[in-house]
Amino acid sequence: MPDSVLDMNASGFPCVGVLGVGQLAEHLVEGWCGASVRPRLLLSPRSRARAEALAKQFSLEIAPDNQTLVDRSDVVILALPPERTVEVASGLRFEKRHVVICVAAGLKLEPVANAALPAKTVRAMPVTSASVRESATVLYPGDGAAEETLRLIGSVHVFDDEHTFEVATVTAVYYGWVFRLMAEIAGWLKSRGVDEKEAKKLVAQTTRGVCAMCMEGGKDMATEDRVIGRPGTYTGLGLDLLQRMDAFSAWSETLDAVLKASRRGKVD
Repeated sequence: MPDSVLDMNASGFPCVGVLGVGQLAEHLVEGWCGASVRPRLLLSPRSRARAEALAKQFSLEIAPDNQTLVDRSDVVILALPPERTVEVASGLRFEKRHVVICVAAGLKLEPVANAALPAKTVRAMPVTSASVRESATVLYPGDGAAEETLRLIGSVHVFDDEHTFEVATVTAVYYGWVFRLMAEIAGWLKSRGVDEKEAKKLVAQTTRGVCAMCMEGGKDMATEDRVIGRPGTYTGLGLDLLQRMDAFSAWSETLDAVLKASRRGKVD
């Protein structure tokens, strides 16, 4: 298998087949279609209404069946419900040339890889910001074609063992929590007289600024809060109050609970 997805097809870009067009897959497709380098995409007939909407919006093709999708694809995205992934993959014929990227949460690599033999199978956990090509996607194990495909929709973080990969996937859950935190602060602003649209923009831009300071400004997220929130400042007052309410340790405890559930493969 070539190391770069861009070298996989001499006549153009590789075909990425999306098997299972659910909510996450919709965001992946939108991101790939807006990328500067757009792969050829083929959608499965599963979730027909959503597939047809995407096909119409981005001028994509829907495969008549799952086996045709596999036959015509170089990279296959398994975006099926976890409880159906192995069963569906076992009923399909893969070839050694295929790279299979499983994005189903909570599934170990081994059963999926065995179902897709002789293809190379990897696990990945993108998030919905793939639609704007800002997904921080964790991947296990590394693979050149998988990395190039996923890098079109954001950053790719490769892990060498499944244990640390599973720990890292919890950041995808944190991603969802950030929306709630931002909504809480925007709601507080609105309740005290700030226009709702302005409140949302202000919170989103402030959050974006924090990210830029860490990623581009070289600031250390472990210490910068105390640099800004030194004693005698309003930021420091807020941090001290949150600390006394155990607001930060609650996040760590919740992350532990989510990781434990994900390793069991189910939510209680």
